[in-house]
Amino acid sequence: MSKVLGMHKLELKSGVDEREFEDFVCNQLIPVYRAIPGQTIHLLKGDRGERNGKYMVLIELESVERRDYIYPAEGGFAEDVQQLVGDVDPLFDKLATYVESFPDETVTDYVIVSD
Repeated sequence: MSKVLGMHKLELKSGVDEREFEDFVCNQLIPVYRAIPGQTIHLLKGDRGERNGKYMVLIELESVERRDYIYPAEGGFAEDVQQLVGDVDPLFDKLATYVESFPDETVTDYVIVSD
């Protein structure tokens, strides 16, 4: 089974304090995602190139099947995943104060095809 990488570009709203944003994501949002078996998550910040200084969330899932289970096509989390993480609406409401949208319109999942 091939791993899946979910790539989510983040555009900060005007006036957002980057350190406050990073603290929120690293200490409040990421632990929720890491509590879900079969995936991990990273906050990335561009260091060179077109997105220098901009953020991205990278979610790594163990397989397409696991991705489809955790995140059903109809949206949200699978029922048992929702029970595991609890009410995440306040976290996503807080995230919305920092970023223009999540997930972004260009979100793309990539299946790893090489070793």
